[in-house]
Amino acid sequence: LALEARPKASLIFINDGCYRRFFNDGVAYDSLKARNLPVTLAPDVTNLGTDGTSNIITEARIAELAAENRNSVSFHGYSTVSTSAASSSVLVGETVKAQQWLAARGYAGRMWRAAWLQNLASNSPATDSLVLANPMYTGGYEYVHMWPFSNPSHVQRTQLHGKTTAEIDAIFTSAELTRGVIVCYTHDVRSDPSGIDMSLTDWAYFLSKVDEGIAAGWLEGATFEMLMERSGLIPQKGIDGTWTVSYPDRSGTMVLRKLI
Repeated sequence: LALEARPKASLIFINDGCYRRFFNDGVAYDSLKARNLPVTLAPDVTNLGTDGTSNIITEARIAELAAENRNSVSFHGYSTVSTSAASSSVLVGETVKAQQWLAARGYAGRMWRAAWLQNLASNSPATDSLVLANPMYTGGYEYVHMWPFSNPSHVQRTQLHGKTTAEIDAIFTSAELTRGVIVCYTHDVRSDPSGIDMSLTDWAYFLSKVDEGIAAGWLEGATFEMLMERSGLIPQKGIDGTWTVSYPDRSGTMVLRKLI
């Protein structure tokens, strides 16, 4: 028997929806940036704010964030269509439109999907050929992943909001022991959190565990693209603007994938 362990666990932090307060209040995003922890932005493309007063950040703000802190821009969706009831053709169309929007702006995060609305999209497998990884689409339990993902068509995401300190502890203990990948998300951080947000107290505790892991040398911030590149799986851009990436499947056979 042989066991190979990664030198560090990785934390992929996703902000679902791209809420304005999270990025602009000087608290949540700034505390991640101060720690050199990249954020994966997961916007609903047609739901972006236009005047700076919306609950959602503007396209201009996304461009600013994409240019700093090693951040990534992936997607939550194109519109806010109910994915749980959407047909395969609707999900494919929504995915392609979101990827085309990202491609037109040069955002590499389109190679995977960071979120499905409400983590429910029963026909998600219809879009597997369009991305290198899809997030969980039927809910399910949460765990720290191996890398590469053992099931890239159903990447379990760990919600941070609503967690007790003991549950937060368990996430980081598992990551320290396995040197795996935490794929976690929340929406906002606020003093009056709703059910999908983190309180300021919970956020501070989450950051304290991040600080412990970084100080001990076993934790790092990452994005999907960073992990891909580190594994040598770097998409190549063709003259038609599309990308291709080659990688071995579980049998060792090389697979060539074409991406938008």
